[in-house]
Amino acid sequence: MPAENESLRQLVEYSQWASRKLLAFASTVPEQDVARAIPNSHGGILKTFQHIYYADRIWLARMKRASVMPFEDPAPGPSLAVLAETWWPLLDEMEAFAKSCNPDEYLTFKRLNGEESALPYGQVIRHVVNHGTYHRGQV
Repeated sequence: MPAENESLRQLVEYSQWASRKLLAFASTVPEQDVARAIPNSHGGILKTFQHIYYADRIWLARMKRASVMPFEDPAPGPSLAVLAETWWPLLDEMEAFAKSCNPDEYLTFKRLNGEESALPYGQVIRHVVNHGTYHRGQV
């Protein structure tokens, strides 16, 4: 595997590890505190986890050139338990993609506002990992 692909794979692996650790910790927090609205960028612990998951999901769909679903699920969105079932397989797919993609190849996609855009796959994967890191810090 080329060195850059190994580096991207490691970044995704790190992101999954960090999200698992934080989600496991959050599952020990009283449910009312996890669901409580707090003044961060997404309104609370659960909402922030959901935001990271939704972003990971939409970026993976773009990378796979699959149909992109709406960004968010209908309210109330997935619980911590549901995230623990659905998030890791998604990140496993992203890790496999990171191992095999051409990091310099451009991914063309539509932003959520419908605007056309293009970024190299390597930059997309780094963005996804950095985005998750930023929001885990908020949690």
